[in-house]
Amino acid sequence: MKILSKYLLRQVVPVFFAALSIFVLILQLVDIFANIFTYLSNNVPLKEILAITFFYIPKCISYSIPLSILFAVSFVLGEMYSKNEMTAIFSSGIPLYKFIIPLLVFVFFLSVFGFFFEDRVVIRSTVIKNQRQEAALQRDEDKNNDNIIILSREGRIIYKAEKYDANQKKLSSVLVVFRDEEGNLDAVLSAESGIWDTEKWAFYNTAYYVYNPQSENFEKKDYSPDKLILDEDPSVFQKNTVNIEEMTAGDAKKVIESMKAAGLPYAEPLSNYYRRFSFSLTPLIVVFISISVSGWFRKNVMLMSLLLSLASSVLYYITEMMTMLLAKWEYITPFMGAWFPLILFTVICSLLMKVIRT
Repeated sequence: MKILSKYLLRQVVPVFFAALSIFVLILQLVDIFANIFTYLSNNVPLKEILAITFFYIPKCISYSIPLSILFAVSFVLGEMYSKNEMTAIFSSGIPLYKFIIPLLVFVFFLSVFGFFFEDRVVIRSTVIKNQRQEAALQRDEDKNNDNIIILSREGRIIYKAEKYDANQKKLSSVLVVFRDEEGNLDAVLSAESGIWDTEKWAFYNTAYYVYNPQSENFEKKDYSPDKLILDEDPSVFQKNTVNIEEMTAGDAKKVIESMKAAGLPYAEPLSNYYRRFSFSLTPLIVVFISISVSGWFRKNVMLMSLLLSLASSVLYYITEMMTMLLAKWEYITPFMGAWFPLILFTVICSLLMKVIRT
């Protein structure tokens, strides 16, 4: 059995790395040709184009791992079926599930590597690549915002502002509503403007009213930024440009928690956060798909297995796109949006493996 395990891995691993190199090259060429005219029209130096291309390599590797392992497993198993090697293995009393255990172990460690590679390397390189590309193409991101309503501290403080200037970190026409733990109105602060002062907001031309339960009326009080500390981070007020794909898992979790606390919509970022984990297991799913369809054919085994594996994988990605959209629109939970395709295809492949030729 050890000899067969080594033989299987010696067949799969070289094909995997060869396919990985080819897919990375294809993705790099697609990115270059998609932006070549933009680079030329902005007179971007060749050195900068090569730097942008270099920092895109880790992302290309991350994208290519599932496709490469799918191709490698489909190619090797298809070839073994076509040469009747699998028939000899089954005739010797070795079932399919035992034969593929070393392959599944290899792919599992590949998935673990993929997650940490994405979190520690791909994220940073993608941020650098995007920053250099934006600078080279002279694109400025508008973070100013209008008609803002933010909930803070579990809804006990509500901010309303007409405008937010990201460059000056300034709010215009501000209304801050304070509520007690039961949700009753406690105080109101209105201001012509508010400017971020290092650690807190300082408001100008203010009117501050506090509710007096004895008289059941609001009484005007003096406003002092040192006594009434409002320290909501300025980034909360800017246009929602949160990109979970450019954050580590830890940073993404913190951002989503702050969005929840501020009352901002967080379904899409949370779906992408969960997808970070489910995507790392994609190599396992595509290998399950490849194994489950490889024994169906008796003629043109290698070609037909590869085509059916690719078609099934495309169906998996389409299903994932649909569930992620449903999660974004809040028809299903973010968790289901990210994990349902994985669970569904795992069940389907497990059922198919019971009926394939062994």
